[in-house]
Amino acid sequence: PMIDVPFRHIINIVQIARFDPVKMLEIIKRSGYRIEDIDLLKQYSKYAKEWLERFAPPSVRFEVREAVPPEAHEIAQPVKEALFELSKFLMEKELDAEMVHQQVYAIAEKVGVEPKEIFEAIYLLFLGRRSGPRAGWFLVSLDRGFVIKRLTSL
Repeated sequence: PMIDVPFRHIINIVQIARFDPVKMLEIIKRSGYRIEDIDLLKQYSKYAKEWLERFAPPSVRFEVREAVPPEAHEIAQPVKEALFELSKFLMEKELDAEMVHQQVYAIAEKVGVEPKEIFEAIYLLFLGRRSGPRAGWFLVSLDRGFVIKRLTSL
């Protein structure tokens, strides 16, 4: 039995899935990882939950907001345009974390904003704070329809 998902991704997956094993499997498959042993995944998720509760610094803990967080309304107009461009890219392409990450840089240059502003806006929009897990991987982990809807919600 094996699980080829790095533990740091398991930490993010359990938080995105809110510890739901079915949702965790969906995320793992969307992320391009494979898993052969569901019981092993459940065991890893228990370890992840315990680590999050007992040892994780606040910067590692997060919760995907069900609704657009109020903090997201402070995002500047040019950055909103960048998020809209990103949503168009996500509609057209098969999602790959590195491609998404690189596209943020391309869009930043096209729109005339700093990549950091787009990354912060992504976290504000989904988490209600200015930082989070690696953005490309994070967006690929979420349901595509949810991501596109959220990116175009401002």
